[in-house]
Amino acid sequence: MRQSVCHSRFCPPRRLRAGLLAIILCASASAGAQTVVTSDEVTGGTGSETGGGLCPPASHAPLPRVEGDPDDPRTHIEADNADISLEAVSVFRGAVVVRRGLRQLMADRVDYDRQQDTAHAEGNVRLLQNDLLITGAEADMNMAAGTGEVRTATYRTAGNKQGRADTLRVLDKYRTELDNATYTTCDIGDPDWLLSAGHIMLNNENRQGSASNVVVRFKGVPFLYLPYMRFPIGDERLSGLLYPSIGDSDQHGTRVVVPYYWNIAPQMDATLTLDHMSRRGTMLQTEFRYLSANNNGQLDWHYLPDDELYGEDRERIRWQHEGRADAGWSGQVDYNSVADTDHLFDFGNDLSATSTTHLQRRGQLVYNADRWQFTSLAQSHQVINGNETYQRLPQLGLTSRLPQRDNALNYHFDAQWVEFAHRDAPTVPEGSRLAVEPSISLPLRSVYGFAEPKLSLHYTRYDLDPQTISSEPELTRTVPIFSLNSGLFFERDTRIGGTDLLHTLEPQLFYAYIPYRDQSDIPVFDSAFRSFNINDLFRADRFDGVDRIGDTNHLTAALTTRLLNQQTGQELLMARLAQVFYFEDRRVTLAGDVTNPRQRSNIIGEFDLRPNNRWAFDSDVTWSPQDDEVTIGNARLRYSPWDTLSLAAAYRFQRDRLETSEAGFNWRLNPRWGFHGRRLYDMENQRELESVLGLRYDSCCWGLSLEAGKRFVSSDRPEENTLLLVLELKGLASFGE
Repeated sequence: MRQSVCHSRFCPPRRLRAGLLAIILCASASAGAQTVVTSDEVTGGTGSETGGGLCPPASHAPLPRVEGDPDDPRTHIEADNADISLEAVSVFRGAVVVRRGLRQLMADRVDYDRQQDTAHAEGNVRLLQNDLLITGAEADMNMAAGTGEVRTATYRTAGNKQGRADTLRVLDKYRTELDNATYTTCDIGDPDWLLSAGHIMLNNENRQGSASNVVVRFKGVPFLYLPYMRFPIGDERLSGLLYPSIGDSDQHGTRVVVPYYWNIAPQMDATLTLDHMSRRGTMLQTEFRYLSANNNGQLDWHYLPDDELYGEDRERIRWQHEGRADAGWSGQVDYNSVADTDHLFDFGNDLSATSTTHLQRRGQLVYNADRWQFTSLAQSHQVINGNETYQRLPQLGLTSRLPQRDNALNYHFDAQWVEFAHRDAPTVPEGSRLAVEPSISLPLRSVYGFAEPKLSLHYTRYDLDPQTISSEPELTRTVPIFSLNSGLFFERDTRIGGTDLLHTLEPQLFYAYIPYRDQSDIPVFDSAFRSFNINDLFRADRFDGVDRIGDTNHLTAALTTRLLNQQTGQELLMARLAQVFYFEDRRVTLAGDVTNPRQRSNIIGEFDLRPNNRWAFDSDVTWSPQDDEVTIGNARLRYSPWDTLSLAAAYRFQRDRLETSEAGFNWRLNPRWGFHGRRLYDMENQRELESVLGLRYDSCCWGLSLEAGKRFVSSDRPEENTLLLVLELKGLASFGE
């Protein structure tokens, strides 16, 4: 007959579970910084499988849950047989279950000494909580002190992280140590990869742990040894070495990267990396981060003394900061600097870095009130490739933030004062500029259409340095600007292929008038022609910046049609055409440009198609009726015939400037094998800009990726060829270079 006993002191130590769980967390946290993540523009990335569907069900079955009251202070004991003694040792035999709260201890036999408050368990010992299972040959526990020892222990968590230890000791309420411990996410009986340590010490008081004689094996072959390592317990950060990486390249030679993580404070940390390159030397890379309730930012500093290939010191600094204070104040800093203009070419990782022409140095202070906003800005650039630009030292702005209401008069005010400086002065103009623009508008809106007349008055005053110009130092300009934006909405119900659709027709007219003002004496600090796209056709001024206000008398006509799914609201199709008609010649130009006598602009068309979740097509084209030719064209196509295959292609064209094609795919052949690739080709210059081809294998607990790539840097440099091999031990880290 099965017997049941309840005693408040029959209790497995609470710290046993916390200590063992920390072993699993520490390996993942300490290695996470070395995980390699790849993504690409066309295919949308090549993520790895979690491995859940690849694991044997028996070894990764869910853990049983303990049913009980977590607040119950009593200990319940069940056994087939019991010899109970109030003065000596009580002996429980046969399927013994000791339960307290959500913890459960099971064994073939449990001897409990009431006087010493100790328990000895042997035979199929199992300690179970909701997310952790420990088994062992025998265990000795001091119930009062919460200490004990489990011998020949095996552990497994609900996340299928598991391992063994010869001996597991709970030293006190905070400290737990393990001898000859292992950790893996594979089948514990035959693990593909295994981390082993001679000794592990866990301290839950300071949330830190340490391990000695750490060896990582893959397929039984050891490939990483660390004599000592420290790691955080739980989510806390901890200073210490991260996993190193080793590689080789033509540019840098043999490369060994050793990062060190420094947990300076709860809201401040740094990563210090020694990057040794056999052909160049050793670079120190510093990444410092900080975060508080009102401020956050990051400071990066890379320094390579006496580059053996370049012959000089190499250095790069980048500081990004955002902060806010009480009473509406906020600020931003974006500072970038390199010691030489070849730094990004030599150490940049992608095309965007190597194609950078100017590095920004910018600081901004903003004050937001209920009805207005004040901004102050200082800005300059470091030239990497190209011409010097004007510095704003400083720029002050005041903008209204009045509520905007439909079918009522709306008011707006914008003012800006800038002091422009240039490194090439006095050969180029310098001085200050004041621009003020009040406006009034009346947005009339209804369900069938809208009309919004708007009237602005733009006033500009220049105070120029007489040593940098030959004209008058004081210049003023006043220009009125009128616009009227209007449109109608037509819609009807229709049905295509058994789907209820809403078909819309949306004509739109935009009229703008700006009288001519002679602006030939005004210097050009920051003005440029707007890019010709469909959204800019609905702006009155054809210039960015305020040094030029383009005279105009034009009408933009546009027609848009859409097909919407009435059940989901999803837009299945959108097509739009737009063109500008000029009633007068435009006379205001930038220096070196000539006036455009054409009475009609190019025609811009857009066409987007998304018939279902597998197809997506976006395109835009600009056509010149006068020259009967396409000047700009872009097209992007995505197709996913199956959930495991994604195909993408893109085409970009700008006449006499650019023509590129791009194609990519991401194919999960089966749960274990994946294949991806991408190619970007410059059709104008007939050269490959970038290409990637990769293969990935996934098992239950590890993955292996092989990726070959090629990248064009510049016409005077050889293309870069890369080969990337990454071994991912799931639940631990990725190793590769």
